[in-house]
Amino acid sequence: MPSPKPIISTEKMRKYYIIKEHPYYGIYPGFSADNKPIVAFSGYPSVILVFFDDSGAMIDTSHHPPFLTKQLRRSDEGVVDLERAYLKSLGMVTFEPVTVRKFWAGDGIGIDDYPSTFKLVLPDHEEDFLKQREIFKDFYGDNWKQAFDDEIRDLKEQKQAWDNSGAWVLYHGNDYWVDADGNITDS
Repeated sequence: MPSPKPIISTEKMRKYYIIKEHPYYGIYPGFSADNKPIVAFSGYPSVILVFFDDSGAMIDTSHHPPFLTKQLRRSDEGVVDLERAYLKSLGMVTFEPVTVRKFWAGDGIGIDDYPSTFKLVLPDHEEDFLKQREIFKDFYGDNWKQAFDDEIRDLKEQKQAWDNSGAWVLYHGNDYWVDADGNITDS
């Protein structure tokens, strides 16, 4: 499955994003020995460490063998502690929330301001807008314009609520919707 591509939009200019630990999803933020933010994204086919500078900008990544096997699941007792020990052996010193800037590390890992469902109402997505409009014409027939206008209005309202809440998207094998405080709210 190809990696999702971030939705690039200059409309929302958020500077920083709080990443909290979410072991169930294999997301482990913390700090390295030199007190720089680091986030481990644990899963298959590898563990990916994303390194940040003091300002929260991504500076590097490294790939390591996966921790989990078919015999181990994060929900099993003690597995998260074993996974943290493995991540410490890779250079993580602490496990705590970090504040970073938007990044795209490849391998489907990164941050975006909006979920893909909003692309119809974001600038620079005219091609998607025109394609969707044609789909509405085919599906709704003579009533397509009202249905399409309703869809756009609903998306604009949802986007406004999204902006007001400070939500954003963290990609790691899925698109996790994250609130302004770094809590995953949906996936």
